[in-house]
Amino acid sequence: MASAHKDHHVAHILDNFAATTLAKYFQSTVSFVQACHSLHIDLDHLTPVQLADGLLAMRLARSSDGIYLHGSTILKAIRWSVRHLGADCFQCSFDGLLSKFLTDKKVMDTKESLPLPLYSILHWEKKILTSSTSPLLTIILGAFLFQIWTPGLRWSDMQRITPSQLVFDYKDIRGIAWRTKTTTKGQAFGCLASGFMSLSSHTWMLIFFRALDDVFATHGNSQLDFIIPRITMKGSLELVLPLEPMRYTDALYYLRTFIHIPWRAAGSSPFNPSNYTIHGLKATFLSWSAQIPAIFEEQRRQQGHHRSINQSVRLYSRDDVYPQLQLQQTLIDSIVTDFRPKTPVHRGGQTPAIEPAIRLERYRKDATDFNWKFFFFPRSPEGKRSSSYGSSS
Repeated sequence: MASAHKDHHVAHILDNFAATTLAKYFQSTVSFVQACHSLHIDLDHLTPVQLADGLLAMRLARSSDGIYLHGSTILKAIRWSVRHLGADCFQCSFDGLLSKFLTDKKVMDTKESLPLPLYSILHWEKKILTSSTSPLLTIILGAFLFQIWTPGLRWSDMQRITPSQLVFDYKDIRGIAWRTKTTTKGQAFGCLASGFMSLSSHTWMLIFFRALDDVFATHGNSQLDFIIPRITMKGSLELVLPLEPMRYTDALYYLRTFIHIPWRAAGSSPFNPSNYTIHGLKATFLSWSAQIPAIFEEQRRQQGHHRSINQSVRLYSRDDVYPQLQLQQTLIDSIVTDFRPKTPVHRGGQTPAIEPAIRLERYRKDATDFNWKFFFFPRSPEGKRSSSYGSSS
């Protein structure tokens, strides 16, 4: 039963703590609850393992979502809420697993993320090219493919692209991330639209941007400065309104859900979803290209936006995305001619993960004219450039 003196009781509890402590604990607890909702963790039945998973996800999301909270701070806040606010759903935070989780130094690979499997990437592309795929699923899968193909951009970098400034000619797309983790001056990028499966102008990228065009034209405005809107899944996919950027934890949940290709009747894929993170999208092509002799070190450096040995040469070349497009074309040609990247489970001498057998399907379909309502793209694919960035198959 609610007390008539509720405010007095609350004040009696809070007066025992400094305002800065309360602000830190409340922010930490609210952020953790939001992360659990994004990860579809049921707080009413929270287990120590799920709580640890939530802390790990928040650690991964720190640089993307701009919430710099240490795991120990979040755990202290959660335990404080149990003691003083009656948050019984967090009782499992006192489990010994959590204390060991924060104090043990584990031997683990923390420097590099596992590249995504080619098997999943091809099935995502094929799903987008399937006409029955819903626009919101197209946006989610397209977001992953866009980061894989877009050179060197982290999730947070990709969410700092102004959509209205993108340039798309049905062959490739170019743009600038107005701020990244490593620069405040903008980072140029370019990526081919064809993907691995398309031989003409009807591509996964075209369908992806048409889905975004409908969303932004209906709910957005010219001042939008992020490219992937937040989508939740409560039984079915739902667009969050008013529009807001998709959170890292939302994207992590979808990545680990769709890496199994759940729409296939053949059963789940052999991948352990907990091995994969959003940062692995950035690492995928960098890892693959290191296995292809035809790709030069300078191309890999520019694909990853790593510092060049000769900065002045890059500065005055005026087109530092061209080597990125060349690298992508070489990757496409290599996959078409039966190159299959090897992906170790972790760094070192472990046996590479074995992917299911892959038979690459390719489609030739021309894009139809489209009346873009938000993006300033050519209505007809006839305006595309005819030059190529390498050999074609």
